Amino acid sequence: MQNNNTATALVLFTENFNAKRYQQILETHLFPYISRANRQFCFQQDNSPIHKARAITDLFERHNIHILDWPAYSPDINPIENLWAILKGKVEKKVNLRLMKKKKLSTIDFQTIIRQEWEGLDDNLFLRLANSMKNRVSEVIEREGKKTDY
Repeated sequence: MQNNNTATALVLFTENFNAKRYQQILETHLFPYISRANRQFCFQQDNSPIHKARAITDLFERHNIHILDWPAYSPDINPIENLWAILKGKVEKKVNLRLMKKKKLSTIDFQTIIRQEWEGLDDNLFLRLANSMKNRVSEVIEREGKKTDY
């Protein structure tokens, strides 16, 4: 499993995602992680109505966590999207292998595969993606908000 300097715990849930669920995840998982890390953070999220809900912005303010300003309709250069694509590819590979062997796949099996693949990700991947933000933002500026290579 990743050390506490790079990745938070993976949170799986089957309920609908709404501001209340997001607040619960932040309070239970993200804020304790940030507190243990003992350093300043600038948090990035998109402009989803859930992320922009007053309860969520108030929550970040109370925890003194800066949220990176993100223009509406901007190119999606959030490195987490790259991470999800990598994780999805790894999970799909394992799931497809199971299905090819005609093995059943329960919800618990599926969640176990997701957790195993998450825990198997290299710490350096998280750092490379986070460190790529400067280049991502520079490219958006250079291309005047048009499509980037990220």
